[in-house]
Amino acid sequence: MDPCMDRVKSTYEGLLKASYQLIEASTSTTSSQAERTRATLELEDAIRASDDACQAFQTELAAAERHIYMQKLMASKK
Repeated sequence: MDPCMDRVKSTYEGLLKASYQLIEASTSTTSSQAERTRATLELEDAIRASDDACQAFQTELAAAERHIYMQKLMASKK
């Protein structure tokens, strides 16, 4: 698999894990405020990582599209 896609997949998995941890901390009667805050911060970090990975993927995709366009343009001039 493409390294960029691996990064997107990995951050998505991290996002799911952080979401579940926050849900657990929020619904547990034994969780402290510190645990809920930590889970919230971890989810925010996972969201940022996911955004970064998606942005990197979009950049890579745009570069690939430009490359394909240039190849087609060069082929049509032959």
